[in-house]
Amino acid sequence: MSRVDDMRKLKEGIIASYDARVATVEEIVNNAQETFGRFRQERQEMSNELKEMSDKLRENLAYHESARLSAFGVLLDEIQTQRIGRKSEVESILSEAEASRLATFNSLLDTILGRRRERKSEVKTTLSEAEASRTENFKVLLNDIQSKQKEREEQVTSFLKVSHNEHQEMANALDKALAKARADRSEAEAARLEEFKVLLNSYKEEIDGMAAMWRNFSKIMQQRRAGVPPEAPPVKEEAVPEVEEEVPVEAAAPAEPAEEEAPPAEEETAPKVEAEVPVEETLPVEEEEAPPVEKEVAPLEEREELQNRMLSIINSRPDGIRLVDIGEELSVAWRSLIPLARNLVESGQVAKVDILYYPAGSGLYLQVEEQEAEEE
Repeated sequence: MSRVDDMRKLKEGIIASYDARVATVEEIVNNAQETFGRFRQERQEMSNELKEMSDKLRENLAYHESARLSAFGVLLDEIQTQRIGRKSEVESILSEAEASRLATFNSLLDTILGRRRERKSEVKTTLSEAEASRTENFKVLLNDIQSKQKEREEQVTSFLKVSHNEHQEMANALDKALAKARADRSEAEAARLEEFKVLLNSYKEEIDGMAAMWRNFSKIMQQRRAGVPPEAPPVKEEAVPEVEEEVPVEAAAPAEPAEEEAPPAEEETAPKVEAEVPVEETLPVEEEEAPPVEKEVAPLEEREELQNRMLSIINSRPDGIRLVDIGEELSVAWRSLIPLARNLVESGQVAKVDILYYPAGSGLYLQVEEQEAEEE
């Protein structure tokens, strides 16, 4: 799908969303007005009812006030009489219960003191009998510990000697392994540097192609905002030859596109020409969503196998697939797949449109190119 189609759908979506919000707000306002009207009417009716009930209540209170006062006086006298009788009964019950509790407590205290004296004498006898036994057992235990300590010292000494010999053997083996690893790493480093140069050149070609595409898109969007009719589709440029010089990784990384480039949906009635944003700051970022590197691809041994796996993944996706998605399925950094993807395109096994790769025999990529040409 082209950028123009994306911007057109974005504009239609914003307008539809705005109309829906306006209709929703109008419905909410009407409902609120109806609710407030019903609330005022119900509040007025409730106020009238409360006023009538208050008037009736005052009349009833004034009418029954004298009867209530006389009945309350009689009830108060009865309560006072019952209170005096209950007070005398409670005092007699409390005095009897207090005497009973004191007698029970004294009896319990005498029993506890007697048992305490008996337990004290028993504990003294038990401690005196157990002291001699504990002393004898401690001497036996101390002799046993000393004998086991001597045996443990001999075992530790022999174990330390064996461990020292094994450690020396491991150190020698580790030195040999490190020397071999240094030699292997120096050879692999030279091969990786060569692969990195090829990767940087291919990445620069990708950046140049994306920059040209975005420059053309920015020009078309400025013409649309200014009200200028669209020009005829430009002739495709030839492929840029590879550059052998090294490109710094920091300089090759594309920045995120500036949000100011997206045309608002409401500005079509008032054309306005905006300043063109530099290409380096407005490159698309579909290829920037790279997953973390999960494993390193072997430069020479696994190239053919990895290329065959890429071809099978692309053939299974007739609707097109990004190089980032291929890298995620293979659990490989997508940037390292750029040379392999270029080989597949040059050999005619797959086709590439923008950032999508299609099977060569599907013909779907030709329909995509025709649609983009018609929309431009």
